[in-house]
Amino acid sequence: VLDNVPSAVFVSAVSDRRLLYANRMARELFPKMDLTGAACYTVAGFEEVCPFCRAEKMSRSELLVREYRHPVDHRTYQLSGKLIDWAGEEAHVEYILDVTDRRREEERLKKSEQEMTAAFESISCGLCVYQVEGGEIVPLFHNRAFYEIVGYSEGNARRVERETSYLNVHPEDLEPLKEKISALLENGGVMRDTYRLWNDREQEYRWIHLEGTVRTHSDGRRLLYGVYSDVSEQERLKKELTAANEKMEDIVNAIPGGVAIYKVSDIFETVYFSDGVPELSGYTVEEYRELIKGDAARLTYPEDSAMVVEKLHEAIRN
Repeated sequence: VLDNVPSAVFVSAVSDRRLLYANRMARELFPKMDLTGAACYTVAGFEEVCPFCRAEKMSRSELLVREYRHPVDHRTYQLSGKLIDWAGEEAHVEYILDVTDRRREEERLKKSEQEMTAAFESISCGLCVYQVEGGEIVPLFHNRAFYEIVGYSEGNARRVERETSYLNVHPEDLEPLKEKISALLENGGVMRDTYRLWNDREQEYRWIHLEGTVRTHSDGRRLLYGVYSDVSEQERLKKELTAANEKMEDIVNAIPGGVAIYKVSDIFETVYFSDGVPELSGYTVEEYRELIKGDAARLTYPEDSAMVVEKLHEAIRN
């Protein structure tokens, strides 16, 4: 059985470090394994006790795990040892794994992650990565810009790093945001939402725009990527523009008669009309909106149509 385990296994006596057993992989790993009655450290290529030996610190209940980089072959080995009874003699068993390639891959991934994190930190918008576990969203990464945008206090920032609780979202915007994220997790695709978030530093609600997408990776993990932007200024301008338009429309609607705007080509296409225009014509707003689809000149009395159109074109020419 031990000849087929994926690690080198050897057993040595505690009293004199005499080698008692070695499996097939251990014999392949240590070329001097055939030295009869040799000490385990001699077999391993050392003249004295191995620098990684910790037999005196081992117990019978738990494995003592450590790593050692061999100075000759420059490979890294993981060693796991404990005390056992071997044919009535106290001994220690050691399981040895060559983890060089694994450690190199881990270092490569760590370097890649560091480079990726540095790139993410330079992005001006907030970038977050969450792991989807069932119905839960577990935070994995937030870049520096995210904290600058949301303005969380130090305590709230630590809380956001541990859990996703929609912290500081305006009560009126909370349920719509949750519904959109739930739909994203269930159906995939892309979600977009603009909502109010209380900024602890500014002591005010700020408008945050979130775009999110879900991806399933080769290892089976589902990750939610979120991009956050502060759109408070855009929302303020939009609100001011809406208010200005409403004010202008109130002024226009107060003008006696009606006001209309037409785009002129070979026809007169109605771009805008005030409430007074339908009132003059005797139609409701809804009826008039249907009538002006196409050439508005057709609404003129037939005997007057050519004259009105000519006058309008003359005004445009001059």
